[in-house]
Amino acid sequence: MTATSRVNHKFLDIFGGSSALHWADSHERDEMIRILNRDGRVTNYECRISDTRGNVHSRLTALRLDHDRNILEGSIVDVSERKQLEAEKIELERRSASAKKLEGLGILAGGVAHNFNNLLAVMLGNAEILRDTLPAESDCAFFVKEIFKAGYRSRDLIDKLLLMGRKRVLDLRRMGLNDVLRDGGAALRKELRSNIAIDFCLSTSPCPVKADVERIKEILLNLALNAQDAIPGEGRLTIATKEVLLEVPMARRQGDCIPGPFIQLTVSDTGEGMDQETMTKIFDPFFTTKEPGKGTGLGLSTVYGIVQQHSGSIEVESQPERGTQFRIYLPRVLTAG
Repeated sequence: MTATSRVNHKFLDIFGGSSALHWADSHERDEMIRILNRDGRVTNYECRISDTRGNVHSRLTALRLDHDRNILEGSIVDVSERKQLEAEKIELERRSASAKKLEGLGILAGGVAHNFNNLLAVMLGNAEILRDTLPAESDCAFFVKEIFKAGYRSRDLIDKLLLMGRKRVLDLRRMGLNDVLRDGGAALRKELRSNIAIDFCLSTSPCPVKADVERIKEILLNLALNAQDAIPGEGRLTIATKEVLLEVPMARRQGDCIPGPFIQLTVSDTGEGMDQETMTKIFDPFFTTKEPGKGTGLGLSTVYGIVQQHSGSIEVESQPERGTQFRIYLPRVLTAG
């Protein structure tokens, strides 16, 4: 007896019937038959089976081809739940390690920002004295103006570092997130290229949260500018909100989130997307895929810090050539205002 296509139908019956289940990957089926024909048995062979709804189940199989009795016998164990738990554990460990790394970098950045801010205050203070004592027609007036320009840019950088390090005091108020997004969207249109369309898919609920208006707008702007850089030509930016209930398994995947009602803010684009290696670094301070001088690498790390200060969480989904989607979860409050 050999493991042929006729035997393979019998094998499918063992899995629950060929009408209800089928192989998720035909190569796994072919490999199973090849091993059976060669060795007469298969031990701890893991394969994936799809049901009529498209759900994929992992099965661990041990089979033996009995030539004398002309039968195929063995055992099949559904290990889908175990595989899912293992995957969730790995993802949770990865998120925990990433969160600890970002927290350490944030503390460092916040400390550097405070010291830098003190030095900058001295620099700008002396520049102000120099400006006030110089004659208006002095040749040095131009250079003093350049000192101020560099100082103001440095102050903006300090502000980003403080936000990333969660050391900036927030003005938290109850509000409808949708109202903030509509208001920020009008300003956003002026910042993006004209060949990038902006779609708003906002919930019919006002999406009440307790947040800092300016920081929420900063999140929106940073994600939009990041999307623009990822879109080489024409493209689309979609901003959506909805109310969600994070139950225990999903809240656990989000890190420190407490299960309960949240507002999900989704910002997705039709850009070039990212590979897995890049996605593991995007929230790292000063990490950037842009050319030197094109960015500080603080945009997404600032977004991460703001979200954390709002007791929320953020996750990203992306694939090369298939765009990127950021999902931000903010705790829902009972009422806005």
